[in-house]
Amino acid sequence: MMRMTIATALVVFGSVATTARVSAASTQGFRAALHDNLVCPAGLDLCGKGELQGFGTFTTTLTFTGFGPGPEGCTALTAERVLTLDSDGSTLQLSLEGVLCQKGNSGGRATPVGSGTFTITGGTGQFTGAFGAGQLTVEAGTGKPGLTDTAHYEGTLTLP
Repeated sequence: MMRMTIATALVVFGSVATTARVSAASTQGFRAALHDNLVCPAGLDLCGKGELQGFGTFTTTLTFTGFGPGPEGCTALTAERVLTLDSDGSTLQLSLEGVLCQKGNSGGRATPVGSGTFTITGGTGQFTGAFGAGQLTVEAGTGKPGLTDTAHYEGTLTLP
C-alpha cells in the first residue's frame, strides 16, 4: 500500500512539474527599430544596428532568399535576418516575407517602402527556444548612399 501511495505521488508530482515547465514560458511584446546602413561582409545583403525593446542594442544582418513579382507592380521578397545583442551575443533568427513598392513623394523622387510579416525561428543564449511573429514596415534608401533602410518590427516573443 505504501509503495502504491509513493508511486502515485511520484506520477502526480511528475505531471505537475512537467506542467510547470511548460507554463513557465513567457510571452511579451516584441518591438525593434533598426537601420541597415553598415558595410557588410561578403555573402550578406544588409547590415546595421538597432534596438530591441527590453533587451537593448543589437547588430543585424539580412540575406535575401527570394524575389518575385508582387501585387500592383511591387516586388515580393523573402529574407532571413539575424539580430545579435551587443550586451551578451545572444542571437534571434527571423524569417521575413513581404513586398517592396515604389512610392512617389512631393519631390517626384520614388522611395521604396515595404511591409510584411516576420516569424522568429530560433535563437541562442537568452533567446534559445524563442519563437514568435509579427508585422514589419520598412523604408528603403534612407541614410548613406547605397542599399540602406530603416525598419520597424512589432509582434510577440515567447521565451521558454
